[in-house]
Amino acid sequence: MSFRVEKISSTLKNAIGGILLNKMADPDLRSTSVSNVFLSGDLKIAKIYVSSFESDPDTVIKKLKNARGYIRKELSRSVYLKFLPDLQFFYDSAFEFDQKIIDEPGVDDQ
Repeated sequence: MSFRVEKISSTLKNAIGGILLNKMADPDLRSTSVSNVFLSGDLKIAKIYVSSFESDPDTVIKKLKNARGYIRKELSRSVYLKFLPDLQFFYDSAFEFDQKIIDEPGVDDQ
């Protein structure tokens, strides 16, 4: 990935995280965090990976897809790009996997 793509990915991650935290009225979306953003090489598609500690993953993704237009509008106000990428939301299950590993008793715990 080029430096420019990495920089824009990082900027989008921070901006979308701020929008979810500060601008969304839905409590399920306010408790959602952006774990990673992957941009296509031509900057037309942004795959946004999110995790939520309190809500059902399917519900969160469905609500994010419904709010995609609003998020793009707010994003256009804070990020200055010639073209905004198409936003695609995916659930990042890495946190749940990590939590499961931490909660399992190990060999040393017996």
